[in-house]
Amino acid sequence: MKEPTPPAPLVSVVMPTHGRPVYVARAIDTVLKQTFTDFELLILDNSEGAEKNRIAELSKSDPRIVYVDRGEVGVTEARRLGASIARGKLFALLDSDDYWDHDRLRKHLIIWKQHRIGLSWDRWAEVSQGLIEEFSQPFPEGIILAPKLAARLYWFNFIHASAGIVSTQFARTLGFPLPEIMSSDWTLFMRAAEYYPAYFIGERLSYKEIESPERVSDVITSEFFAKEKRIVRRWALNHRPGLYGLENAKKRMHNLSLRVKGRPRSTHEPPVMRALLRIKGDIFVDVGANRGQFSIPLSRNFVRVIAVEPNPSLRISGRNIEVIRYAISDRSGEADLYLDEHPVNPNWTLDTILNNFTYRPGHDPRILQQIQGKKSIKVVTQTLDNLLAKIDRVDLLKIDVEGAEFMVLEGAKASLSSRKIQRIVIELHDIGLKEELETVLSEYGYEFGWLDRDHIMGSLKDPSS
Repeated sequence: MKEPTPPAPLVSVVMPTHGRPVYVARAIDTVLKQTFTDFELLILDNSEGAEKNRIAELSKSDPRIVYVDRGEVGVTEARRLGASIARGKLFALLDSDDYWDHDRLRKHLIIWKQHRIGLSWDRWAEVSQGLIEEFSQPFPEGIILAPKLAARLYWFNFIHASAGIVSTQFARTLGFPLPEIMSSDWTLFMRAAEYYPAYFIGERLSYKEIESPERVSDVITSEFFAKEKRIVRRWALNHRPGLYGLENAKKRMHNLSLRVKGRPRSTHEPPVMRALLRIKGDIFVDVGANRGQFSIPLSRNFVRVIAVEPNPSLRISGRNIEVIRYAISDRSGEADLYLDEHPVNPNWTLDTILNNFTYRPGHDPRILQQIQGKKSIKVVTQTLDNLLAKIDRVDLLKIDVEGAEFMVLEGAKASLSSRKIQRIVIELHDIGLKEELETVLSEYGYEFGWLDRDHIMGSLKDPSS
């Protein structure tokens, strides 16, 4: 007698995997511990050897888990395969090195029951060595009518794959129009937002682990993702020219108006900003990014911006800006980050890992003050050499670390000696050390000049060597 087919679940969770069984085990656990239990978890695996056996064994821990050996197909084909075999009404992606809040599915289901929508997504955060950094979202919590969200998604995907939910029928029929790209969650969410209202849940429910080994963003170049962006935008323009053509035209007109006016949008440190806005390239590393006064405007000029800012209260957002919560120093470990009143501007703080230092900026020679730190928080320190270990070339490095400039340079000896850093701009907080800083840059082969009284900029004498 044939066994009866079990009833279809309400939600299908699709998780492509490749190795890293420790993270897969955590991802499985985060699904099994959901307060909403009417789901199936489809694990689409292409691991090998012992890792494959371990993941297959993990899949036997609950009858709601379905293990599928997906062979050699890539991530997008695995997601399409998941959509084709999913039995649930709703379709949720989960990257195997990410995890969820235990109440995530229940809270999404409440929204789907209360509203006629085609997409829901929640606030998500990046996790690195226990530090949690929420990714800024361009919409407040609530309903976003079609196609407003799709138009915004045209420029960059601010919905992480593990943070969105669509209908399974939509994912199966229309959700993956570009099988050759890796960023298929982008087109999935963009296309759903073309047709249906969406709902943004403002509570943080999804977590993206950025320290896991062999993460895609670590093993694939920034040029690859820049090419994918061009592919997606070209597809969008051909697919819905009335919608995305208007967005493209708006952007072109905005850029034209900036060129006509002949000045940058930002007025932060104008001589420095004017000089840096002339530079374009692949990677800009902003050490001491603060609120993104340089990271955000310069993100137009670079494929990838790495904004390093240890103060967790400061928020930086942008389509291609990666925020790293380290204090860059001469050693890796832990330090106190002092957050004290700025001696000149009461609306700002001095955030530095130096307990005391001389504040003597060149732009205001009347100021000569010995800063003694009082308010502090614990932060993780990292050297610039470690941060840039997997990067072959940095087109621009900016250092603004409130007195700790020489500590940062001490921890960057390998990167500077290997001529990895093509251009460097440093804010010197004790202008009395001007000659010492010039000597350091000269020894590493930089030709330099002062942009103003406390900002020096150096370029390699022969960047191609």
